[in-house]
Amino acid sequence: MEKQTVLITGAAGYICSWIVKKFLEEGFSVRATVRDLKDLDKIQHLNDLKSTNEADLELFEADLLDDGSFDEPAKGCDILVHTASPFIVQNIKDSQKQLVLPAIEGTKNVLSAASRSDSLTRVVLTSSVAAITGDNCESGSGENGIFNESDWNTSSSEDYNPYQYSKTMAEKTAWKMAENSHWDLIVLNPGFVLGPSLSTRIDGASVDMMRSLLNGKYRLGVPDIYLAFVDVRDVAQAHFLAALDQNIAGRNILVSHVGSTPMVAEVLRSEYDRTYPIPKNVVPKWLVKMTGFIFGLKRDYLERNVGHSFKIDNRKSLEELGMIYRPVRDTILDHAEQLISMKLI
Repeated sequence: MEKQTVLITGAAGYICSWIVKKFLEEGFSVRATVRDLKDLDKIQHLNDLKSTNEADLELFEADLLDDGSFDEPAKGCDILVHTASPFIVQNIKDSQKQLVLPAIEGTKNVLSAASRSDSLTRVVLTSSVAAITGDNCESGSGENGIFNESDWNTSSSEDYNPYQYSKTMAEKTAWKMAENSHWDLIVLNPGFVLGPSLSTRIDGASVDMMRSLLNGKYRLGVPDIYLAFVDVRDVAQAHFLAALDQNIAGRNILVSHVGSTPMVAEVLRSEYDRTYPIPKNVVPKWLVKMTGFIFGLKRDYLERNVGHSFKIDNRKSLEELGMIYRPVRDTILDHAEQLISMKLI
């Protein structure tokens, strides 16, 4: 079988690094885009992958807001995995500039490059469950209010939940562009991603949450917020399966477990209680609402999310994509061990 070439955008990111690693392990020729080839601190782990067993990895510099910057790396590629998109949920100063514009225009520019590449046949887009639901208090269209792939986030906007809004609009943009394209589009909608990182970067939301639970930032307690968790290594596996399986179509929710931040703390305490100041208490909702502004969180967001659980249907990923998810306990402890072993707490 002839060696295939995949273009992966946002390669320096937490999730995307594992996607790059997975395709390299499967024998693909990988072209990967990063924002700045001179920023060695952010791409060192990619250079390490490149030097391992002489992996077939070529890095390109590309900017989401620069139309045409993805044309060269897209030439001759068979598959495109578009992951690059900002993930900021706290202390947002300019939602349009920080989130919405790069998410939407970036999707347009990357997929335009795909359309200008005669060789590309499939695009795998990394969306999010944020494009399916905006707040935990909402109900999905499935039986007993379960969210599924037919649901769309209709409650977020530039002013309220701008990250969720950016993911929703970027995915809708992709589906519109796919209508008259020569490539087919598969969308993956992962939940909140945890699991070990391949780099020493600590600027991501997932890493920040784990570090905060271990380093004492939340020693007095954590808010009762529910999240749909999924392991970063499982997300990478899903991208590989979606890229190759011609029977896969549409949107695909990637979630292993719906649980709360106190649940994460409880798992960490079971292993590290005597070593790290892991929170034991749940902060009352009224107090969370009073102090949320410290973290850039609005009262209406906290009202609609703190203490509200939800249900989400992952059967399509199990039955059609063939996913076998890691237990959430393993995900949490593996992530903690990576942070500890790299002295990043």
